[in-house]
Amino acid sequence: MLSALGGLLACEVALRVYLFRFADAERLTKYARFDDLPPEAQKDNDVQAARAAIELAEQAEQAGDLAEHEAKLRANPADHQARFDLAVAQFGPLPTLYGAERPGIVHRLDRDTSGLLLLGRTPEALAALKAAFQAREVAKTYLAIVRGEPRFDTEWIVARLGRTSSRRDRISVVGEGEGREASTYYEVRERFDGFALLAVFPKTGRTHQVRVHLGSVGLPLLGEELYLPKRTRSPAPKPGDPVIARQALHAHALELAHPASGEALRFEAPLPADMAGALATLRLNRRGA
Repeated sequence: MLSALGGLLACEVALRVYLFRFADAERLTKYARFDDLPPEAQKDNDVQAARAAIELAEQAEQAGDLAEHEAKLRANPADHQARFDLAVAQFGPLPTLYGAERPGIVHRLDRDTSGLLLLGRTPEALAALKAAFQAREVAKTYLAIVRGEPRFDTEWIVARLGRTSSRRDRISVVGEGEGREASTYYEVRERFDGFALLAVFPKTGRTHQVRVHLGSVGLPLLGEELYLPKRTRSPAPKPGDPVIARQALHAHALELAHPASGEALRFEAPLPADMAGALATLRLNRRGA
C-alpha cells in the first residue's frame, strides 16, 4: 500500500506540474480528472505517467480490499456481510432492494448457512432475478449433514410453516389453514453411523425451511441448536463424531435463466472447509473403513 500511496502522490504532482505549465489555476480545477483534459494534454508524457500511477495505485488498493474481505470469508464461510463487502470492493456500488447494508441481494440465506448468494449488478438484473425467485423458476440445491439415519433414500417433506407463537423469531410446522405451504425434497448422498449427507431441494423458499423440515422428520442438521425433534436436546459429541460451529447447511448450486438472454445458467459453490472436515471425520470413522 505504501507504493500505491507513493504512486498517487507522484501522479498528483505530475498532473499539477503539467497543468500549471500550460494553464492557469482555474483550468487546473476544471481539468482535475484525466478524461476531462483536452486531447493534446492527454498525450503529454508527464500526464501519461501520472495516469499510469493512478491506475496502479487504484489496483493495489482494490487488491488490498479484496484480500481483506476474502480472508474474512475464508475464516467464516457463512459471514454474509463479508460477501456484500467483497462484491462492492470488486464491482463497485450495487443496486439494492433491502437497504444499503445488503447491496445487490436477490435472495437470502439463513444466518450461519454458507454457500451461493446471488447478487444483481444493475437495477434491471436485480428486479428480473427477484421475479424469477418469486415465480419459483430458480432451482436450488443444498448440501446438509444431518444427525440420524434417514428411513428412505429419497423423501418429500410437505408441511406448512409459520411463526412460533411463543418465540416470534422461530419457525415451526403448523396446522392446515395456518402459516404458508412449504415443500422440500431430499436425496441421501452418503450414509454414516448415525449421520447422513443429503442433497436437499427446497421447492418453496420459506424462512428456515430446510432446517425446520429436516428437524420435523427426525433429521436435525449437525450443529443445529434451534430446530431439533420435540423433547430432545443437541447431544454431546461422542469420540469420533464430527464437530462444527454452525448448522451444517451449504447452498451448493443454483440453476436459472439469464435475466437478459434467457441462457440456462448453473452456479456451484464447493463445500467450505468446516463441512468438508466434518465429512472427512465421518468417512474416517465409518464402521468397516
